[in-house]
Amino acid sequence: MPDKPITGFELSQLVWKIPLADLPGRPERSILRALADHYPKIWPSVENLGAAPGYSRSHTAAALRKLEALKLITVKYRFRKNGSKQSSDYSINVFAVMKLALKNVDASPKTGDGAPEIGGGPPEIG
Repeated sequence: MPDKPITGFELSQLVWKIPLADLPGRPERSILRALADHYPKIWPSVENLGAAPGYSRSHTAAALRKLEALKLITVKYRFRKNGSKQSSDYSINVFAVMKLALKNVDASPKTGDGAPEIGGGPPEIG
């Protein structure tokens, strides 16, 4: 584990490095990245999570359920005193994301000190 806390930007970059075999669905990858962009305080609405990648509320909710089933996130549902639903709190299992993203670390580019490179962007499709 790193000595310093991971930033939302670094976590977002790690999401792109997760092999497609481990996170095959485009909605799940996009929603996990949207959650990472809010890290560490993650409480956007389902609508806001799906807005940037262009997913409907139902597609976003389905992706969140899959991410929860994969144990990549946990969701804490919050309710008002009158019982109506409030925004949910999301937590990302950073260790699980890092484990998947760095699974093939031998094939990953290295920095000058031999550590895996965390930065970068989405994989090129060519």
